[in-house]
Amino acid sequence: MTNIKYSIFLVALIISTFLLGCELTKFPLVLDSSIAGSMPVNIITPVTQYNDSIQITINGIKEVTEETIDSLKLYNITLTIENLSPSDASVSGNVTVDGNLLLTFTNMNLSQFNKERSIFDKNLNGFQYHYSGVQHLMQTIKQITDTQYTKNITIKLSMGTISNPISFILKVKIYAQVFAGTD
Repeated sequence: MTNIKYSIFLVALIISTFLLGCELTKFPLVLDSSIAGSMPVNIITPVTQYNDSIQITINGIKEVTEETIDSLKLYNITLTIENLSPSDASVSGNVTVDGNLLLTFTNMNLSQFNKERSIFDKNLNGFQYHYSGVQHLMQTIKQITDTQYTKNITIKLSMGTISNPISFILKVKIYAQVFAGTD
């Protein structure tokens, strides 16, 4: 009998909440979103310096909802390397985002990134992220809440001397949470 009284009380509470005009759909939405870019690297003859870049439209993060976006927050950056070279291939260099240093790597084995890995993973060898690049991405992502604002970011890969042929595809993925209000 106590369970029936409790159930009736709970149903009455829910109905009265709706009668008072409090709608559950008025709460903000928190959605996960991501954008990605790929950069193929194919070095056949020895080089003393390698540079290449890609542009990613960061506004793609907003495309998870049509609601008004209150704010956006960066929560992860990952890399995946589809290694087409020998499995023991290693490289040294850096990655920048809009000229801000994001990553440095020294004799980093490409096989560490056969699966998607966070740049914040402390178990990566020969690899380090830099706060200046992360901070730049955080600030850029915060700016795109304005519907008129369009922003492309430039991700540049620079590597030192490459003596042996090497071929891989670098995939960068940026994850954000989108906080949106419902109208």
